[in-house]
Amino acid sequence: MPRLSLSVPHALDVAEAVLRLRTFAESFRAAYQSHVTELVETWNGDSMACQFRVLGQRVEGTLMVLPGEVRVVMDLPLVAMMFRGMIEARAREELARLLVS
Repeated sequence: MPRLSLSVPHALDVAEAVLRLRTFAESFRAAYQSHVTELVETWNGDSMACQFRVLGQRVEGTLMVLPGEVRVVMDLPLVAMMFRGMIEARAREELARLLVS
C-alpha cells in the first residue's frame, strides 16, 4: 500500500497541540460523516492511530505530536494515489491552520 508521510511544524507545547488535534478530530467526524465511515481513532499519549473508509476505500495511519512538529504517516489505497498531491496539500493546510499559535 502506498504511503504518505508529512511533517508540519508548530510552536505550541505538546499538550496544547494534542488538545487542538483531539478537538479537530471531533469536528472532522461531524463535517465529513457523509463521506468518511468507520472512523476509529485511538490516542496513546501524544500519538493517535486511526483508520477509516472514504468512498469505500480503507485508509490507516498515525499522527505523532512532537515538540515543534506533527508527523503524519498514512497508508493510502492505490486508487487514492492520483490524488496524493491534493491530499497532502490539504492535510498540510489544515494542520498548519490548526497549529497556529
